[in-house]
Amino acid sequence: MTPPLHLLLARGLFRMAATVFVALGMMVFWINAAQAETVRVWVYHNFPPFVIDVDNQSGLSYDFARELTVRSDGQYDFVVEVLP
Repeated sequence: MTPPLHLLLARGLFRMAATVFVALGMMVFWINAAQAETVRVWVYHNFPPFVIDVDNQSGLSYDFARELTVRSDGQYDFVVEVLP
């Protein structure tokens, strides 16, 4: 026995609405992630306490760049580049 036509249409509309909702959510996430502009922070103090470990990105310069990134509310992504 097949379900009535109105139930089949309701299921189809629900699936379509769910698909559109997921797609819009992914687009909003992608747009927000794409808006962060990378700002290179050049530092020439490559000794502690400013740069402790380049591979682990530890030190005051890296902490400062992370804090700037957080305070920019996703608008900028501050990246430390050590230029000795």
